Amino acid sequence: MACRFNLKVSSNQLIAALLILILTLCSISYSRDKSGFPEIKGRFGSKTESVKIDNIVIDYSDKVRFIFEDGKLHRRKNNDPHYDFYFIGQGRIVILDSISLDNLWYMRFGRATSVEFTTAYICGKNIPGLLEVDSTQWSKDKINRRIYHKLIFQQKAADKYFGIELGCELGIWSDKEVNPPPIWIDAALDRDKQLVVRLTPDVEEQLGLYVYDELDNTPFLAAAFGMENFLISQPITVDSTIISILLRESGKFEASSRIVFPDGTDTRGIKFILPHLYKVDSVKDATGNKIEFFKKQFRSNLYIGARALPNDERDFITIFYRGKFIAARYAGYDFPASITGWFPHTPHRNLGQFIIHYTLHKDLTLNSVGDKIGESFEGDNKTVTYRSSIDISYISFASGKYDMFQDTASGVPIELYIEAHNNTGVFNRDLPGKLLSEATQSFEAFTNWFGSSQTTNLRVVDRPYFAGQSSPGLIHIPSYSIFNNRIRSHLMAHEIAHQWWGHSTIPKSYREMWLSEGMSEYAAYLYLWKIKHDPTLCDERIALWKRQIVQEGKIGGWYSRGYKAGPITMGARFLESYSPGDYIALIYAKAAYMLRMLHFEIDGPDYRTDFFVNMLGEFNRKYQGQRVTSLDFINVAAGAIGQKRAIEFFSQWLYGWRVPSFTCLYRIITDEKGRDKLYFEISVSDVSKSFSTPYPVEIEYDDGRRELFRVDRVGQKDSFELGPFPQKIKKVRFDPDDIILTRDKKVSRK
Repeated sequence: MACRFNLKVSSNQLIAALLILILTLCSISYSRDKSGFPEIKGRFGSKTESVKIDNIVIDYSDKVRFIFEDGKLHRRKNNDPHYDFYFIGQGRIVILDSISLDNLWYMRFGRATSVEFTTAYICGKNIPGLLEVDSTQWSKDKINRRIYHKLIFQQKAADKYFGIELGCELGIWSDKEVNPPPIWIDAALDRDKQLVVRLTPDVEEQLGLYVYDELDNTPFLAAAFGMENFLISQPITVDSTIISILLRESGKFEASSRIVFPDGTDTRGIKFILPHLYKVDSVKDATGNKIEFFKKQFRSNLYIGARALPNDERDFITIFYRGKFIAARYAGYDFPASITGWFPHTPHRNLGQFIIHYTLHKDLTLNSVGDKIGESFEGDNKTVTYRSSIDISYISFASGKYDMFQDTASGVPIELYIEAHNNTGVFNRDLPGKLLSEATQSFEAFTNWFGSSQTTNLRVVDRPYFAGQSSPGLIHIPSYSIFNNRIRSHLMAHEIAHQWWGHSTIPKSYREMWLSEGMSEYAAYLYLWKIKHDPTLCDERIALWKRQIVQEGKIGGWYSRGYKAGPITMGARFLESYSPGDYIALIYAKAAYMLRMLHFEIDGPDYRTDFFVNMLGEFNRKYQGQRVTSLDFINVAAGAIGQKRAIEFFSQWLYGWRVPSFTCLYRIITDEKGRDKLYFEISVSDVSKSFSTPYPVEIEYDDGRRELFRVDRVGQKDSFELGPFPQKIKKVRFDPDDIILTRDKKVSRK
């Protein structure tokens, strides 16, 4: 049956529909007027104005130099302020500080410290002045079609690939710097490959070099440089944050964050990070006046415009925003949208105090980072207030209907919250006891080994999430793991270990993330080994680490190049690369493997001493509550293995990226009394001349007894002799437990 509709629309209805559409689009855009920021006026046209330049040099301190050798500088044909320009010609990028180059640079450019470019899109405050352009020499020009398409591609890159708004980024610099160099240069090195120089004030290493191409479609960071005293701007720090959040039963929330800055902080232009689906309604200063801001849809950067600074009172701003704290509901589970990123924070997540007021339905249980300091009721809602007892970098919370169980470990209360529907049924009868036992056993073990943490009350919450997460005093355990004995033991221990490694000792920068994740991963391994006495789980964990380090492929859905991606000290920058799985392979797996090798150096081969664990305890006691660096850890380790050996060890495994291959050739000989001796040669490839490591060798005798020996100072090529032995040798095994990290190991008998 066919149906026909006659639709008649009046002009008033049409106007109303258009108004609704416009309002809808405005509400979706998540943007606000950018009048507080420099405005970059849309795309370049093919018709431009140009001026000839040659042999102009722009230096970024003593790190990177741009040389515009011969070509033309193009600008739009209008009289508005010009902040971005296009260069066509010949130029070179020279790396002045090659020490800061990472393995990613060498993979793309070999050992070259100078690369040529033919076009460059440039954004900055005073580009003509920096390039010594005569303002009277501009003349009409035209960009040919082939280059024009390249220009459009380069002009879109900042937003498309990096998620930044160049006008807003420039505004942050313009408010603070007298005459900064270009904040953005996108140089075309060849037909496909681009090199971006990005200057950003909100991280410690303010100058970054990124490489991307039209084929990979993703940029990765090839080098980052600290600018020392070259720039005035420093990353913004936050003294305290006061958050009020209304959690609705629909899974949506409304919140305000009052962000208080330390005295003397220059806050004329700021950038915060807020999840891309959250909408900001307004930003106000300490006097209640609105401040210009900009946040684009599907982008996480929130730019706060310049404003008049208060004279006497404490400077703060208040951000009003809303969004979803429940991403999805499925089979009775509420999946959280974000565990630790639900509030505005600085890009480098500095330490500070938090006060959080949660308003939610009175029948729900609320767990949060911090100490509970108040609770009030109004109608069907209650407001619960938490305050952090120490300076922390982020907060998390969990709300729902839970069954609660409790115990103590080393004098610290341990509370377990299980989703009510996960604590029903005959098969789940012993589940709370098992979970609570894992939590208390691991907490007590770590306290005995490492000393006390800053945790005075630990809450473990069952959450329908895909990964565990540890905040100070609050641990989220994914629901899928609590039913699996093999996963539960390791995951619970790993997250609880963060109360020491990550929260009591806090990595100072992204380069030190291994001091959180790698240390917690190895602490969990120690728990499986020394407390659970489960050699199968230990062997599985070691095999997983090695597979993730050595092999190239996917880890948890993320592509990884394994050890080839670079050294452990690249830290969180692995997440910015085109293979973010490298973060798991290196910051978790390789760092844990490195600690296992260090453990062998200190206590191996029989592990009858506890010098390694004592060393970790010394590190925790010395730096508890402080930001720590890799050098801090190395200095403590040097007390156990000596300064010279510490430099050798960490140069190879922490700051170096290569993983060696071992070739072992042996023969059994006899002495004049007929006793067996072992002669063997070891060759190590793909290492530096200074490489050395202790190496385990296991001898099995005729009666089946096994004895493990440690051979010290194995270098690129060495020969050794062990024995004589009390019995005949039945079998020889080189590194049978894979203590030393290798790509492969070949053993043969002469």
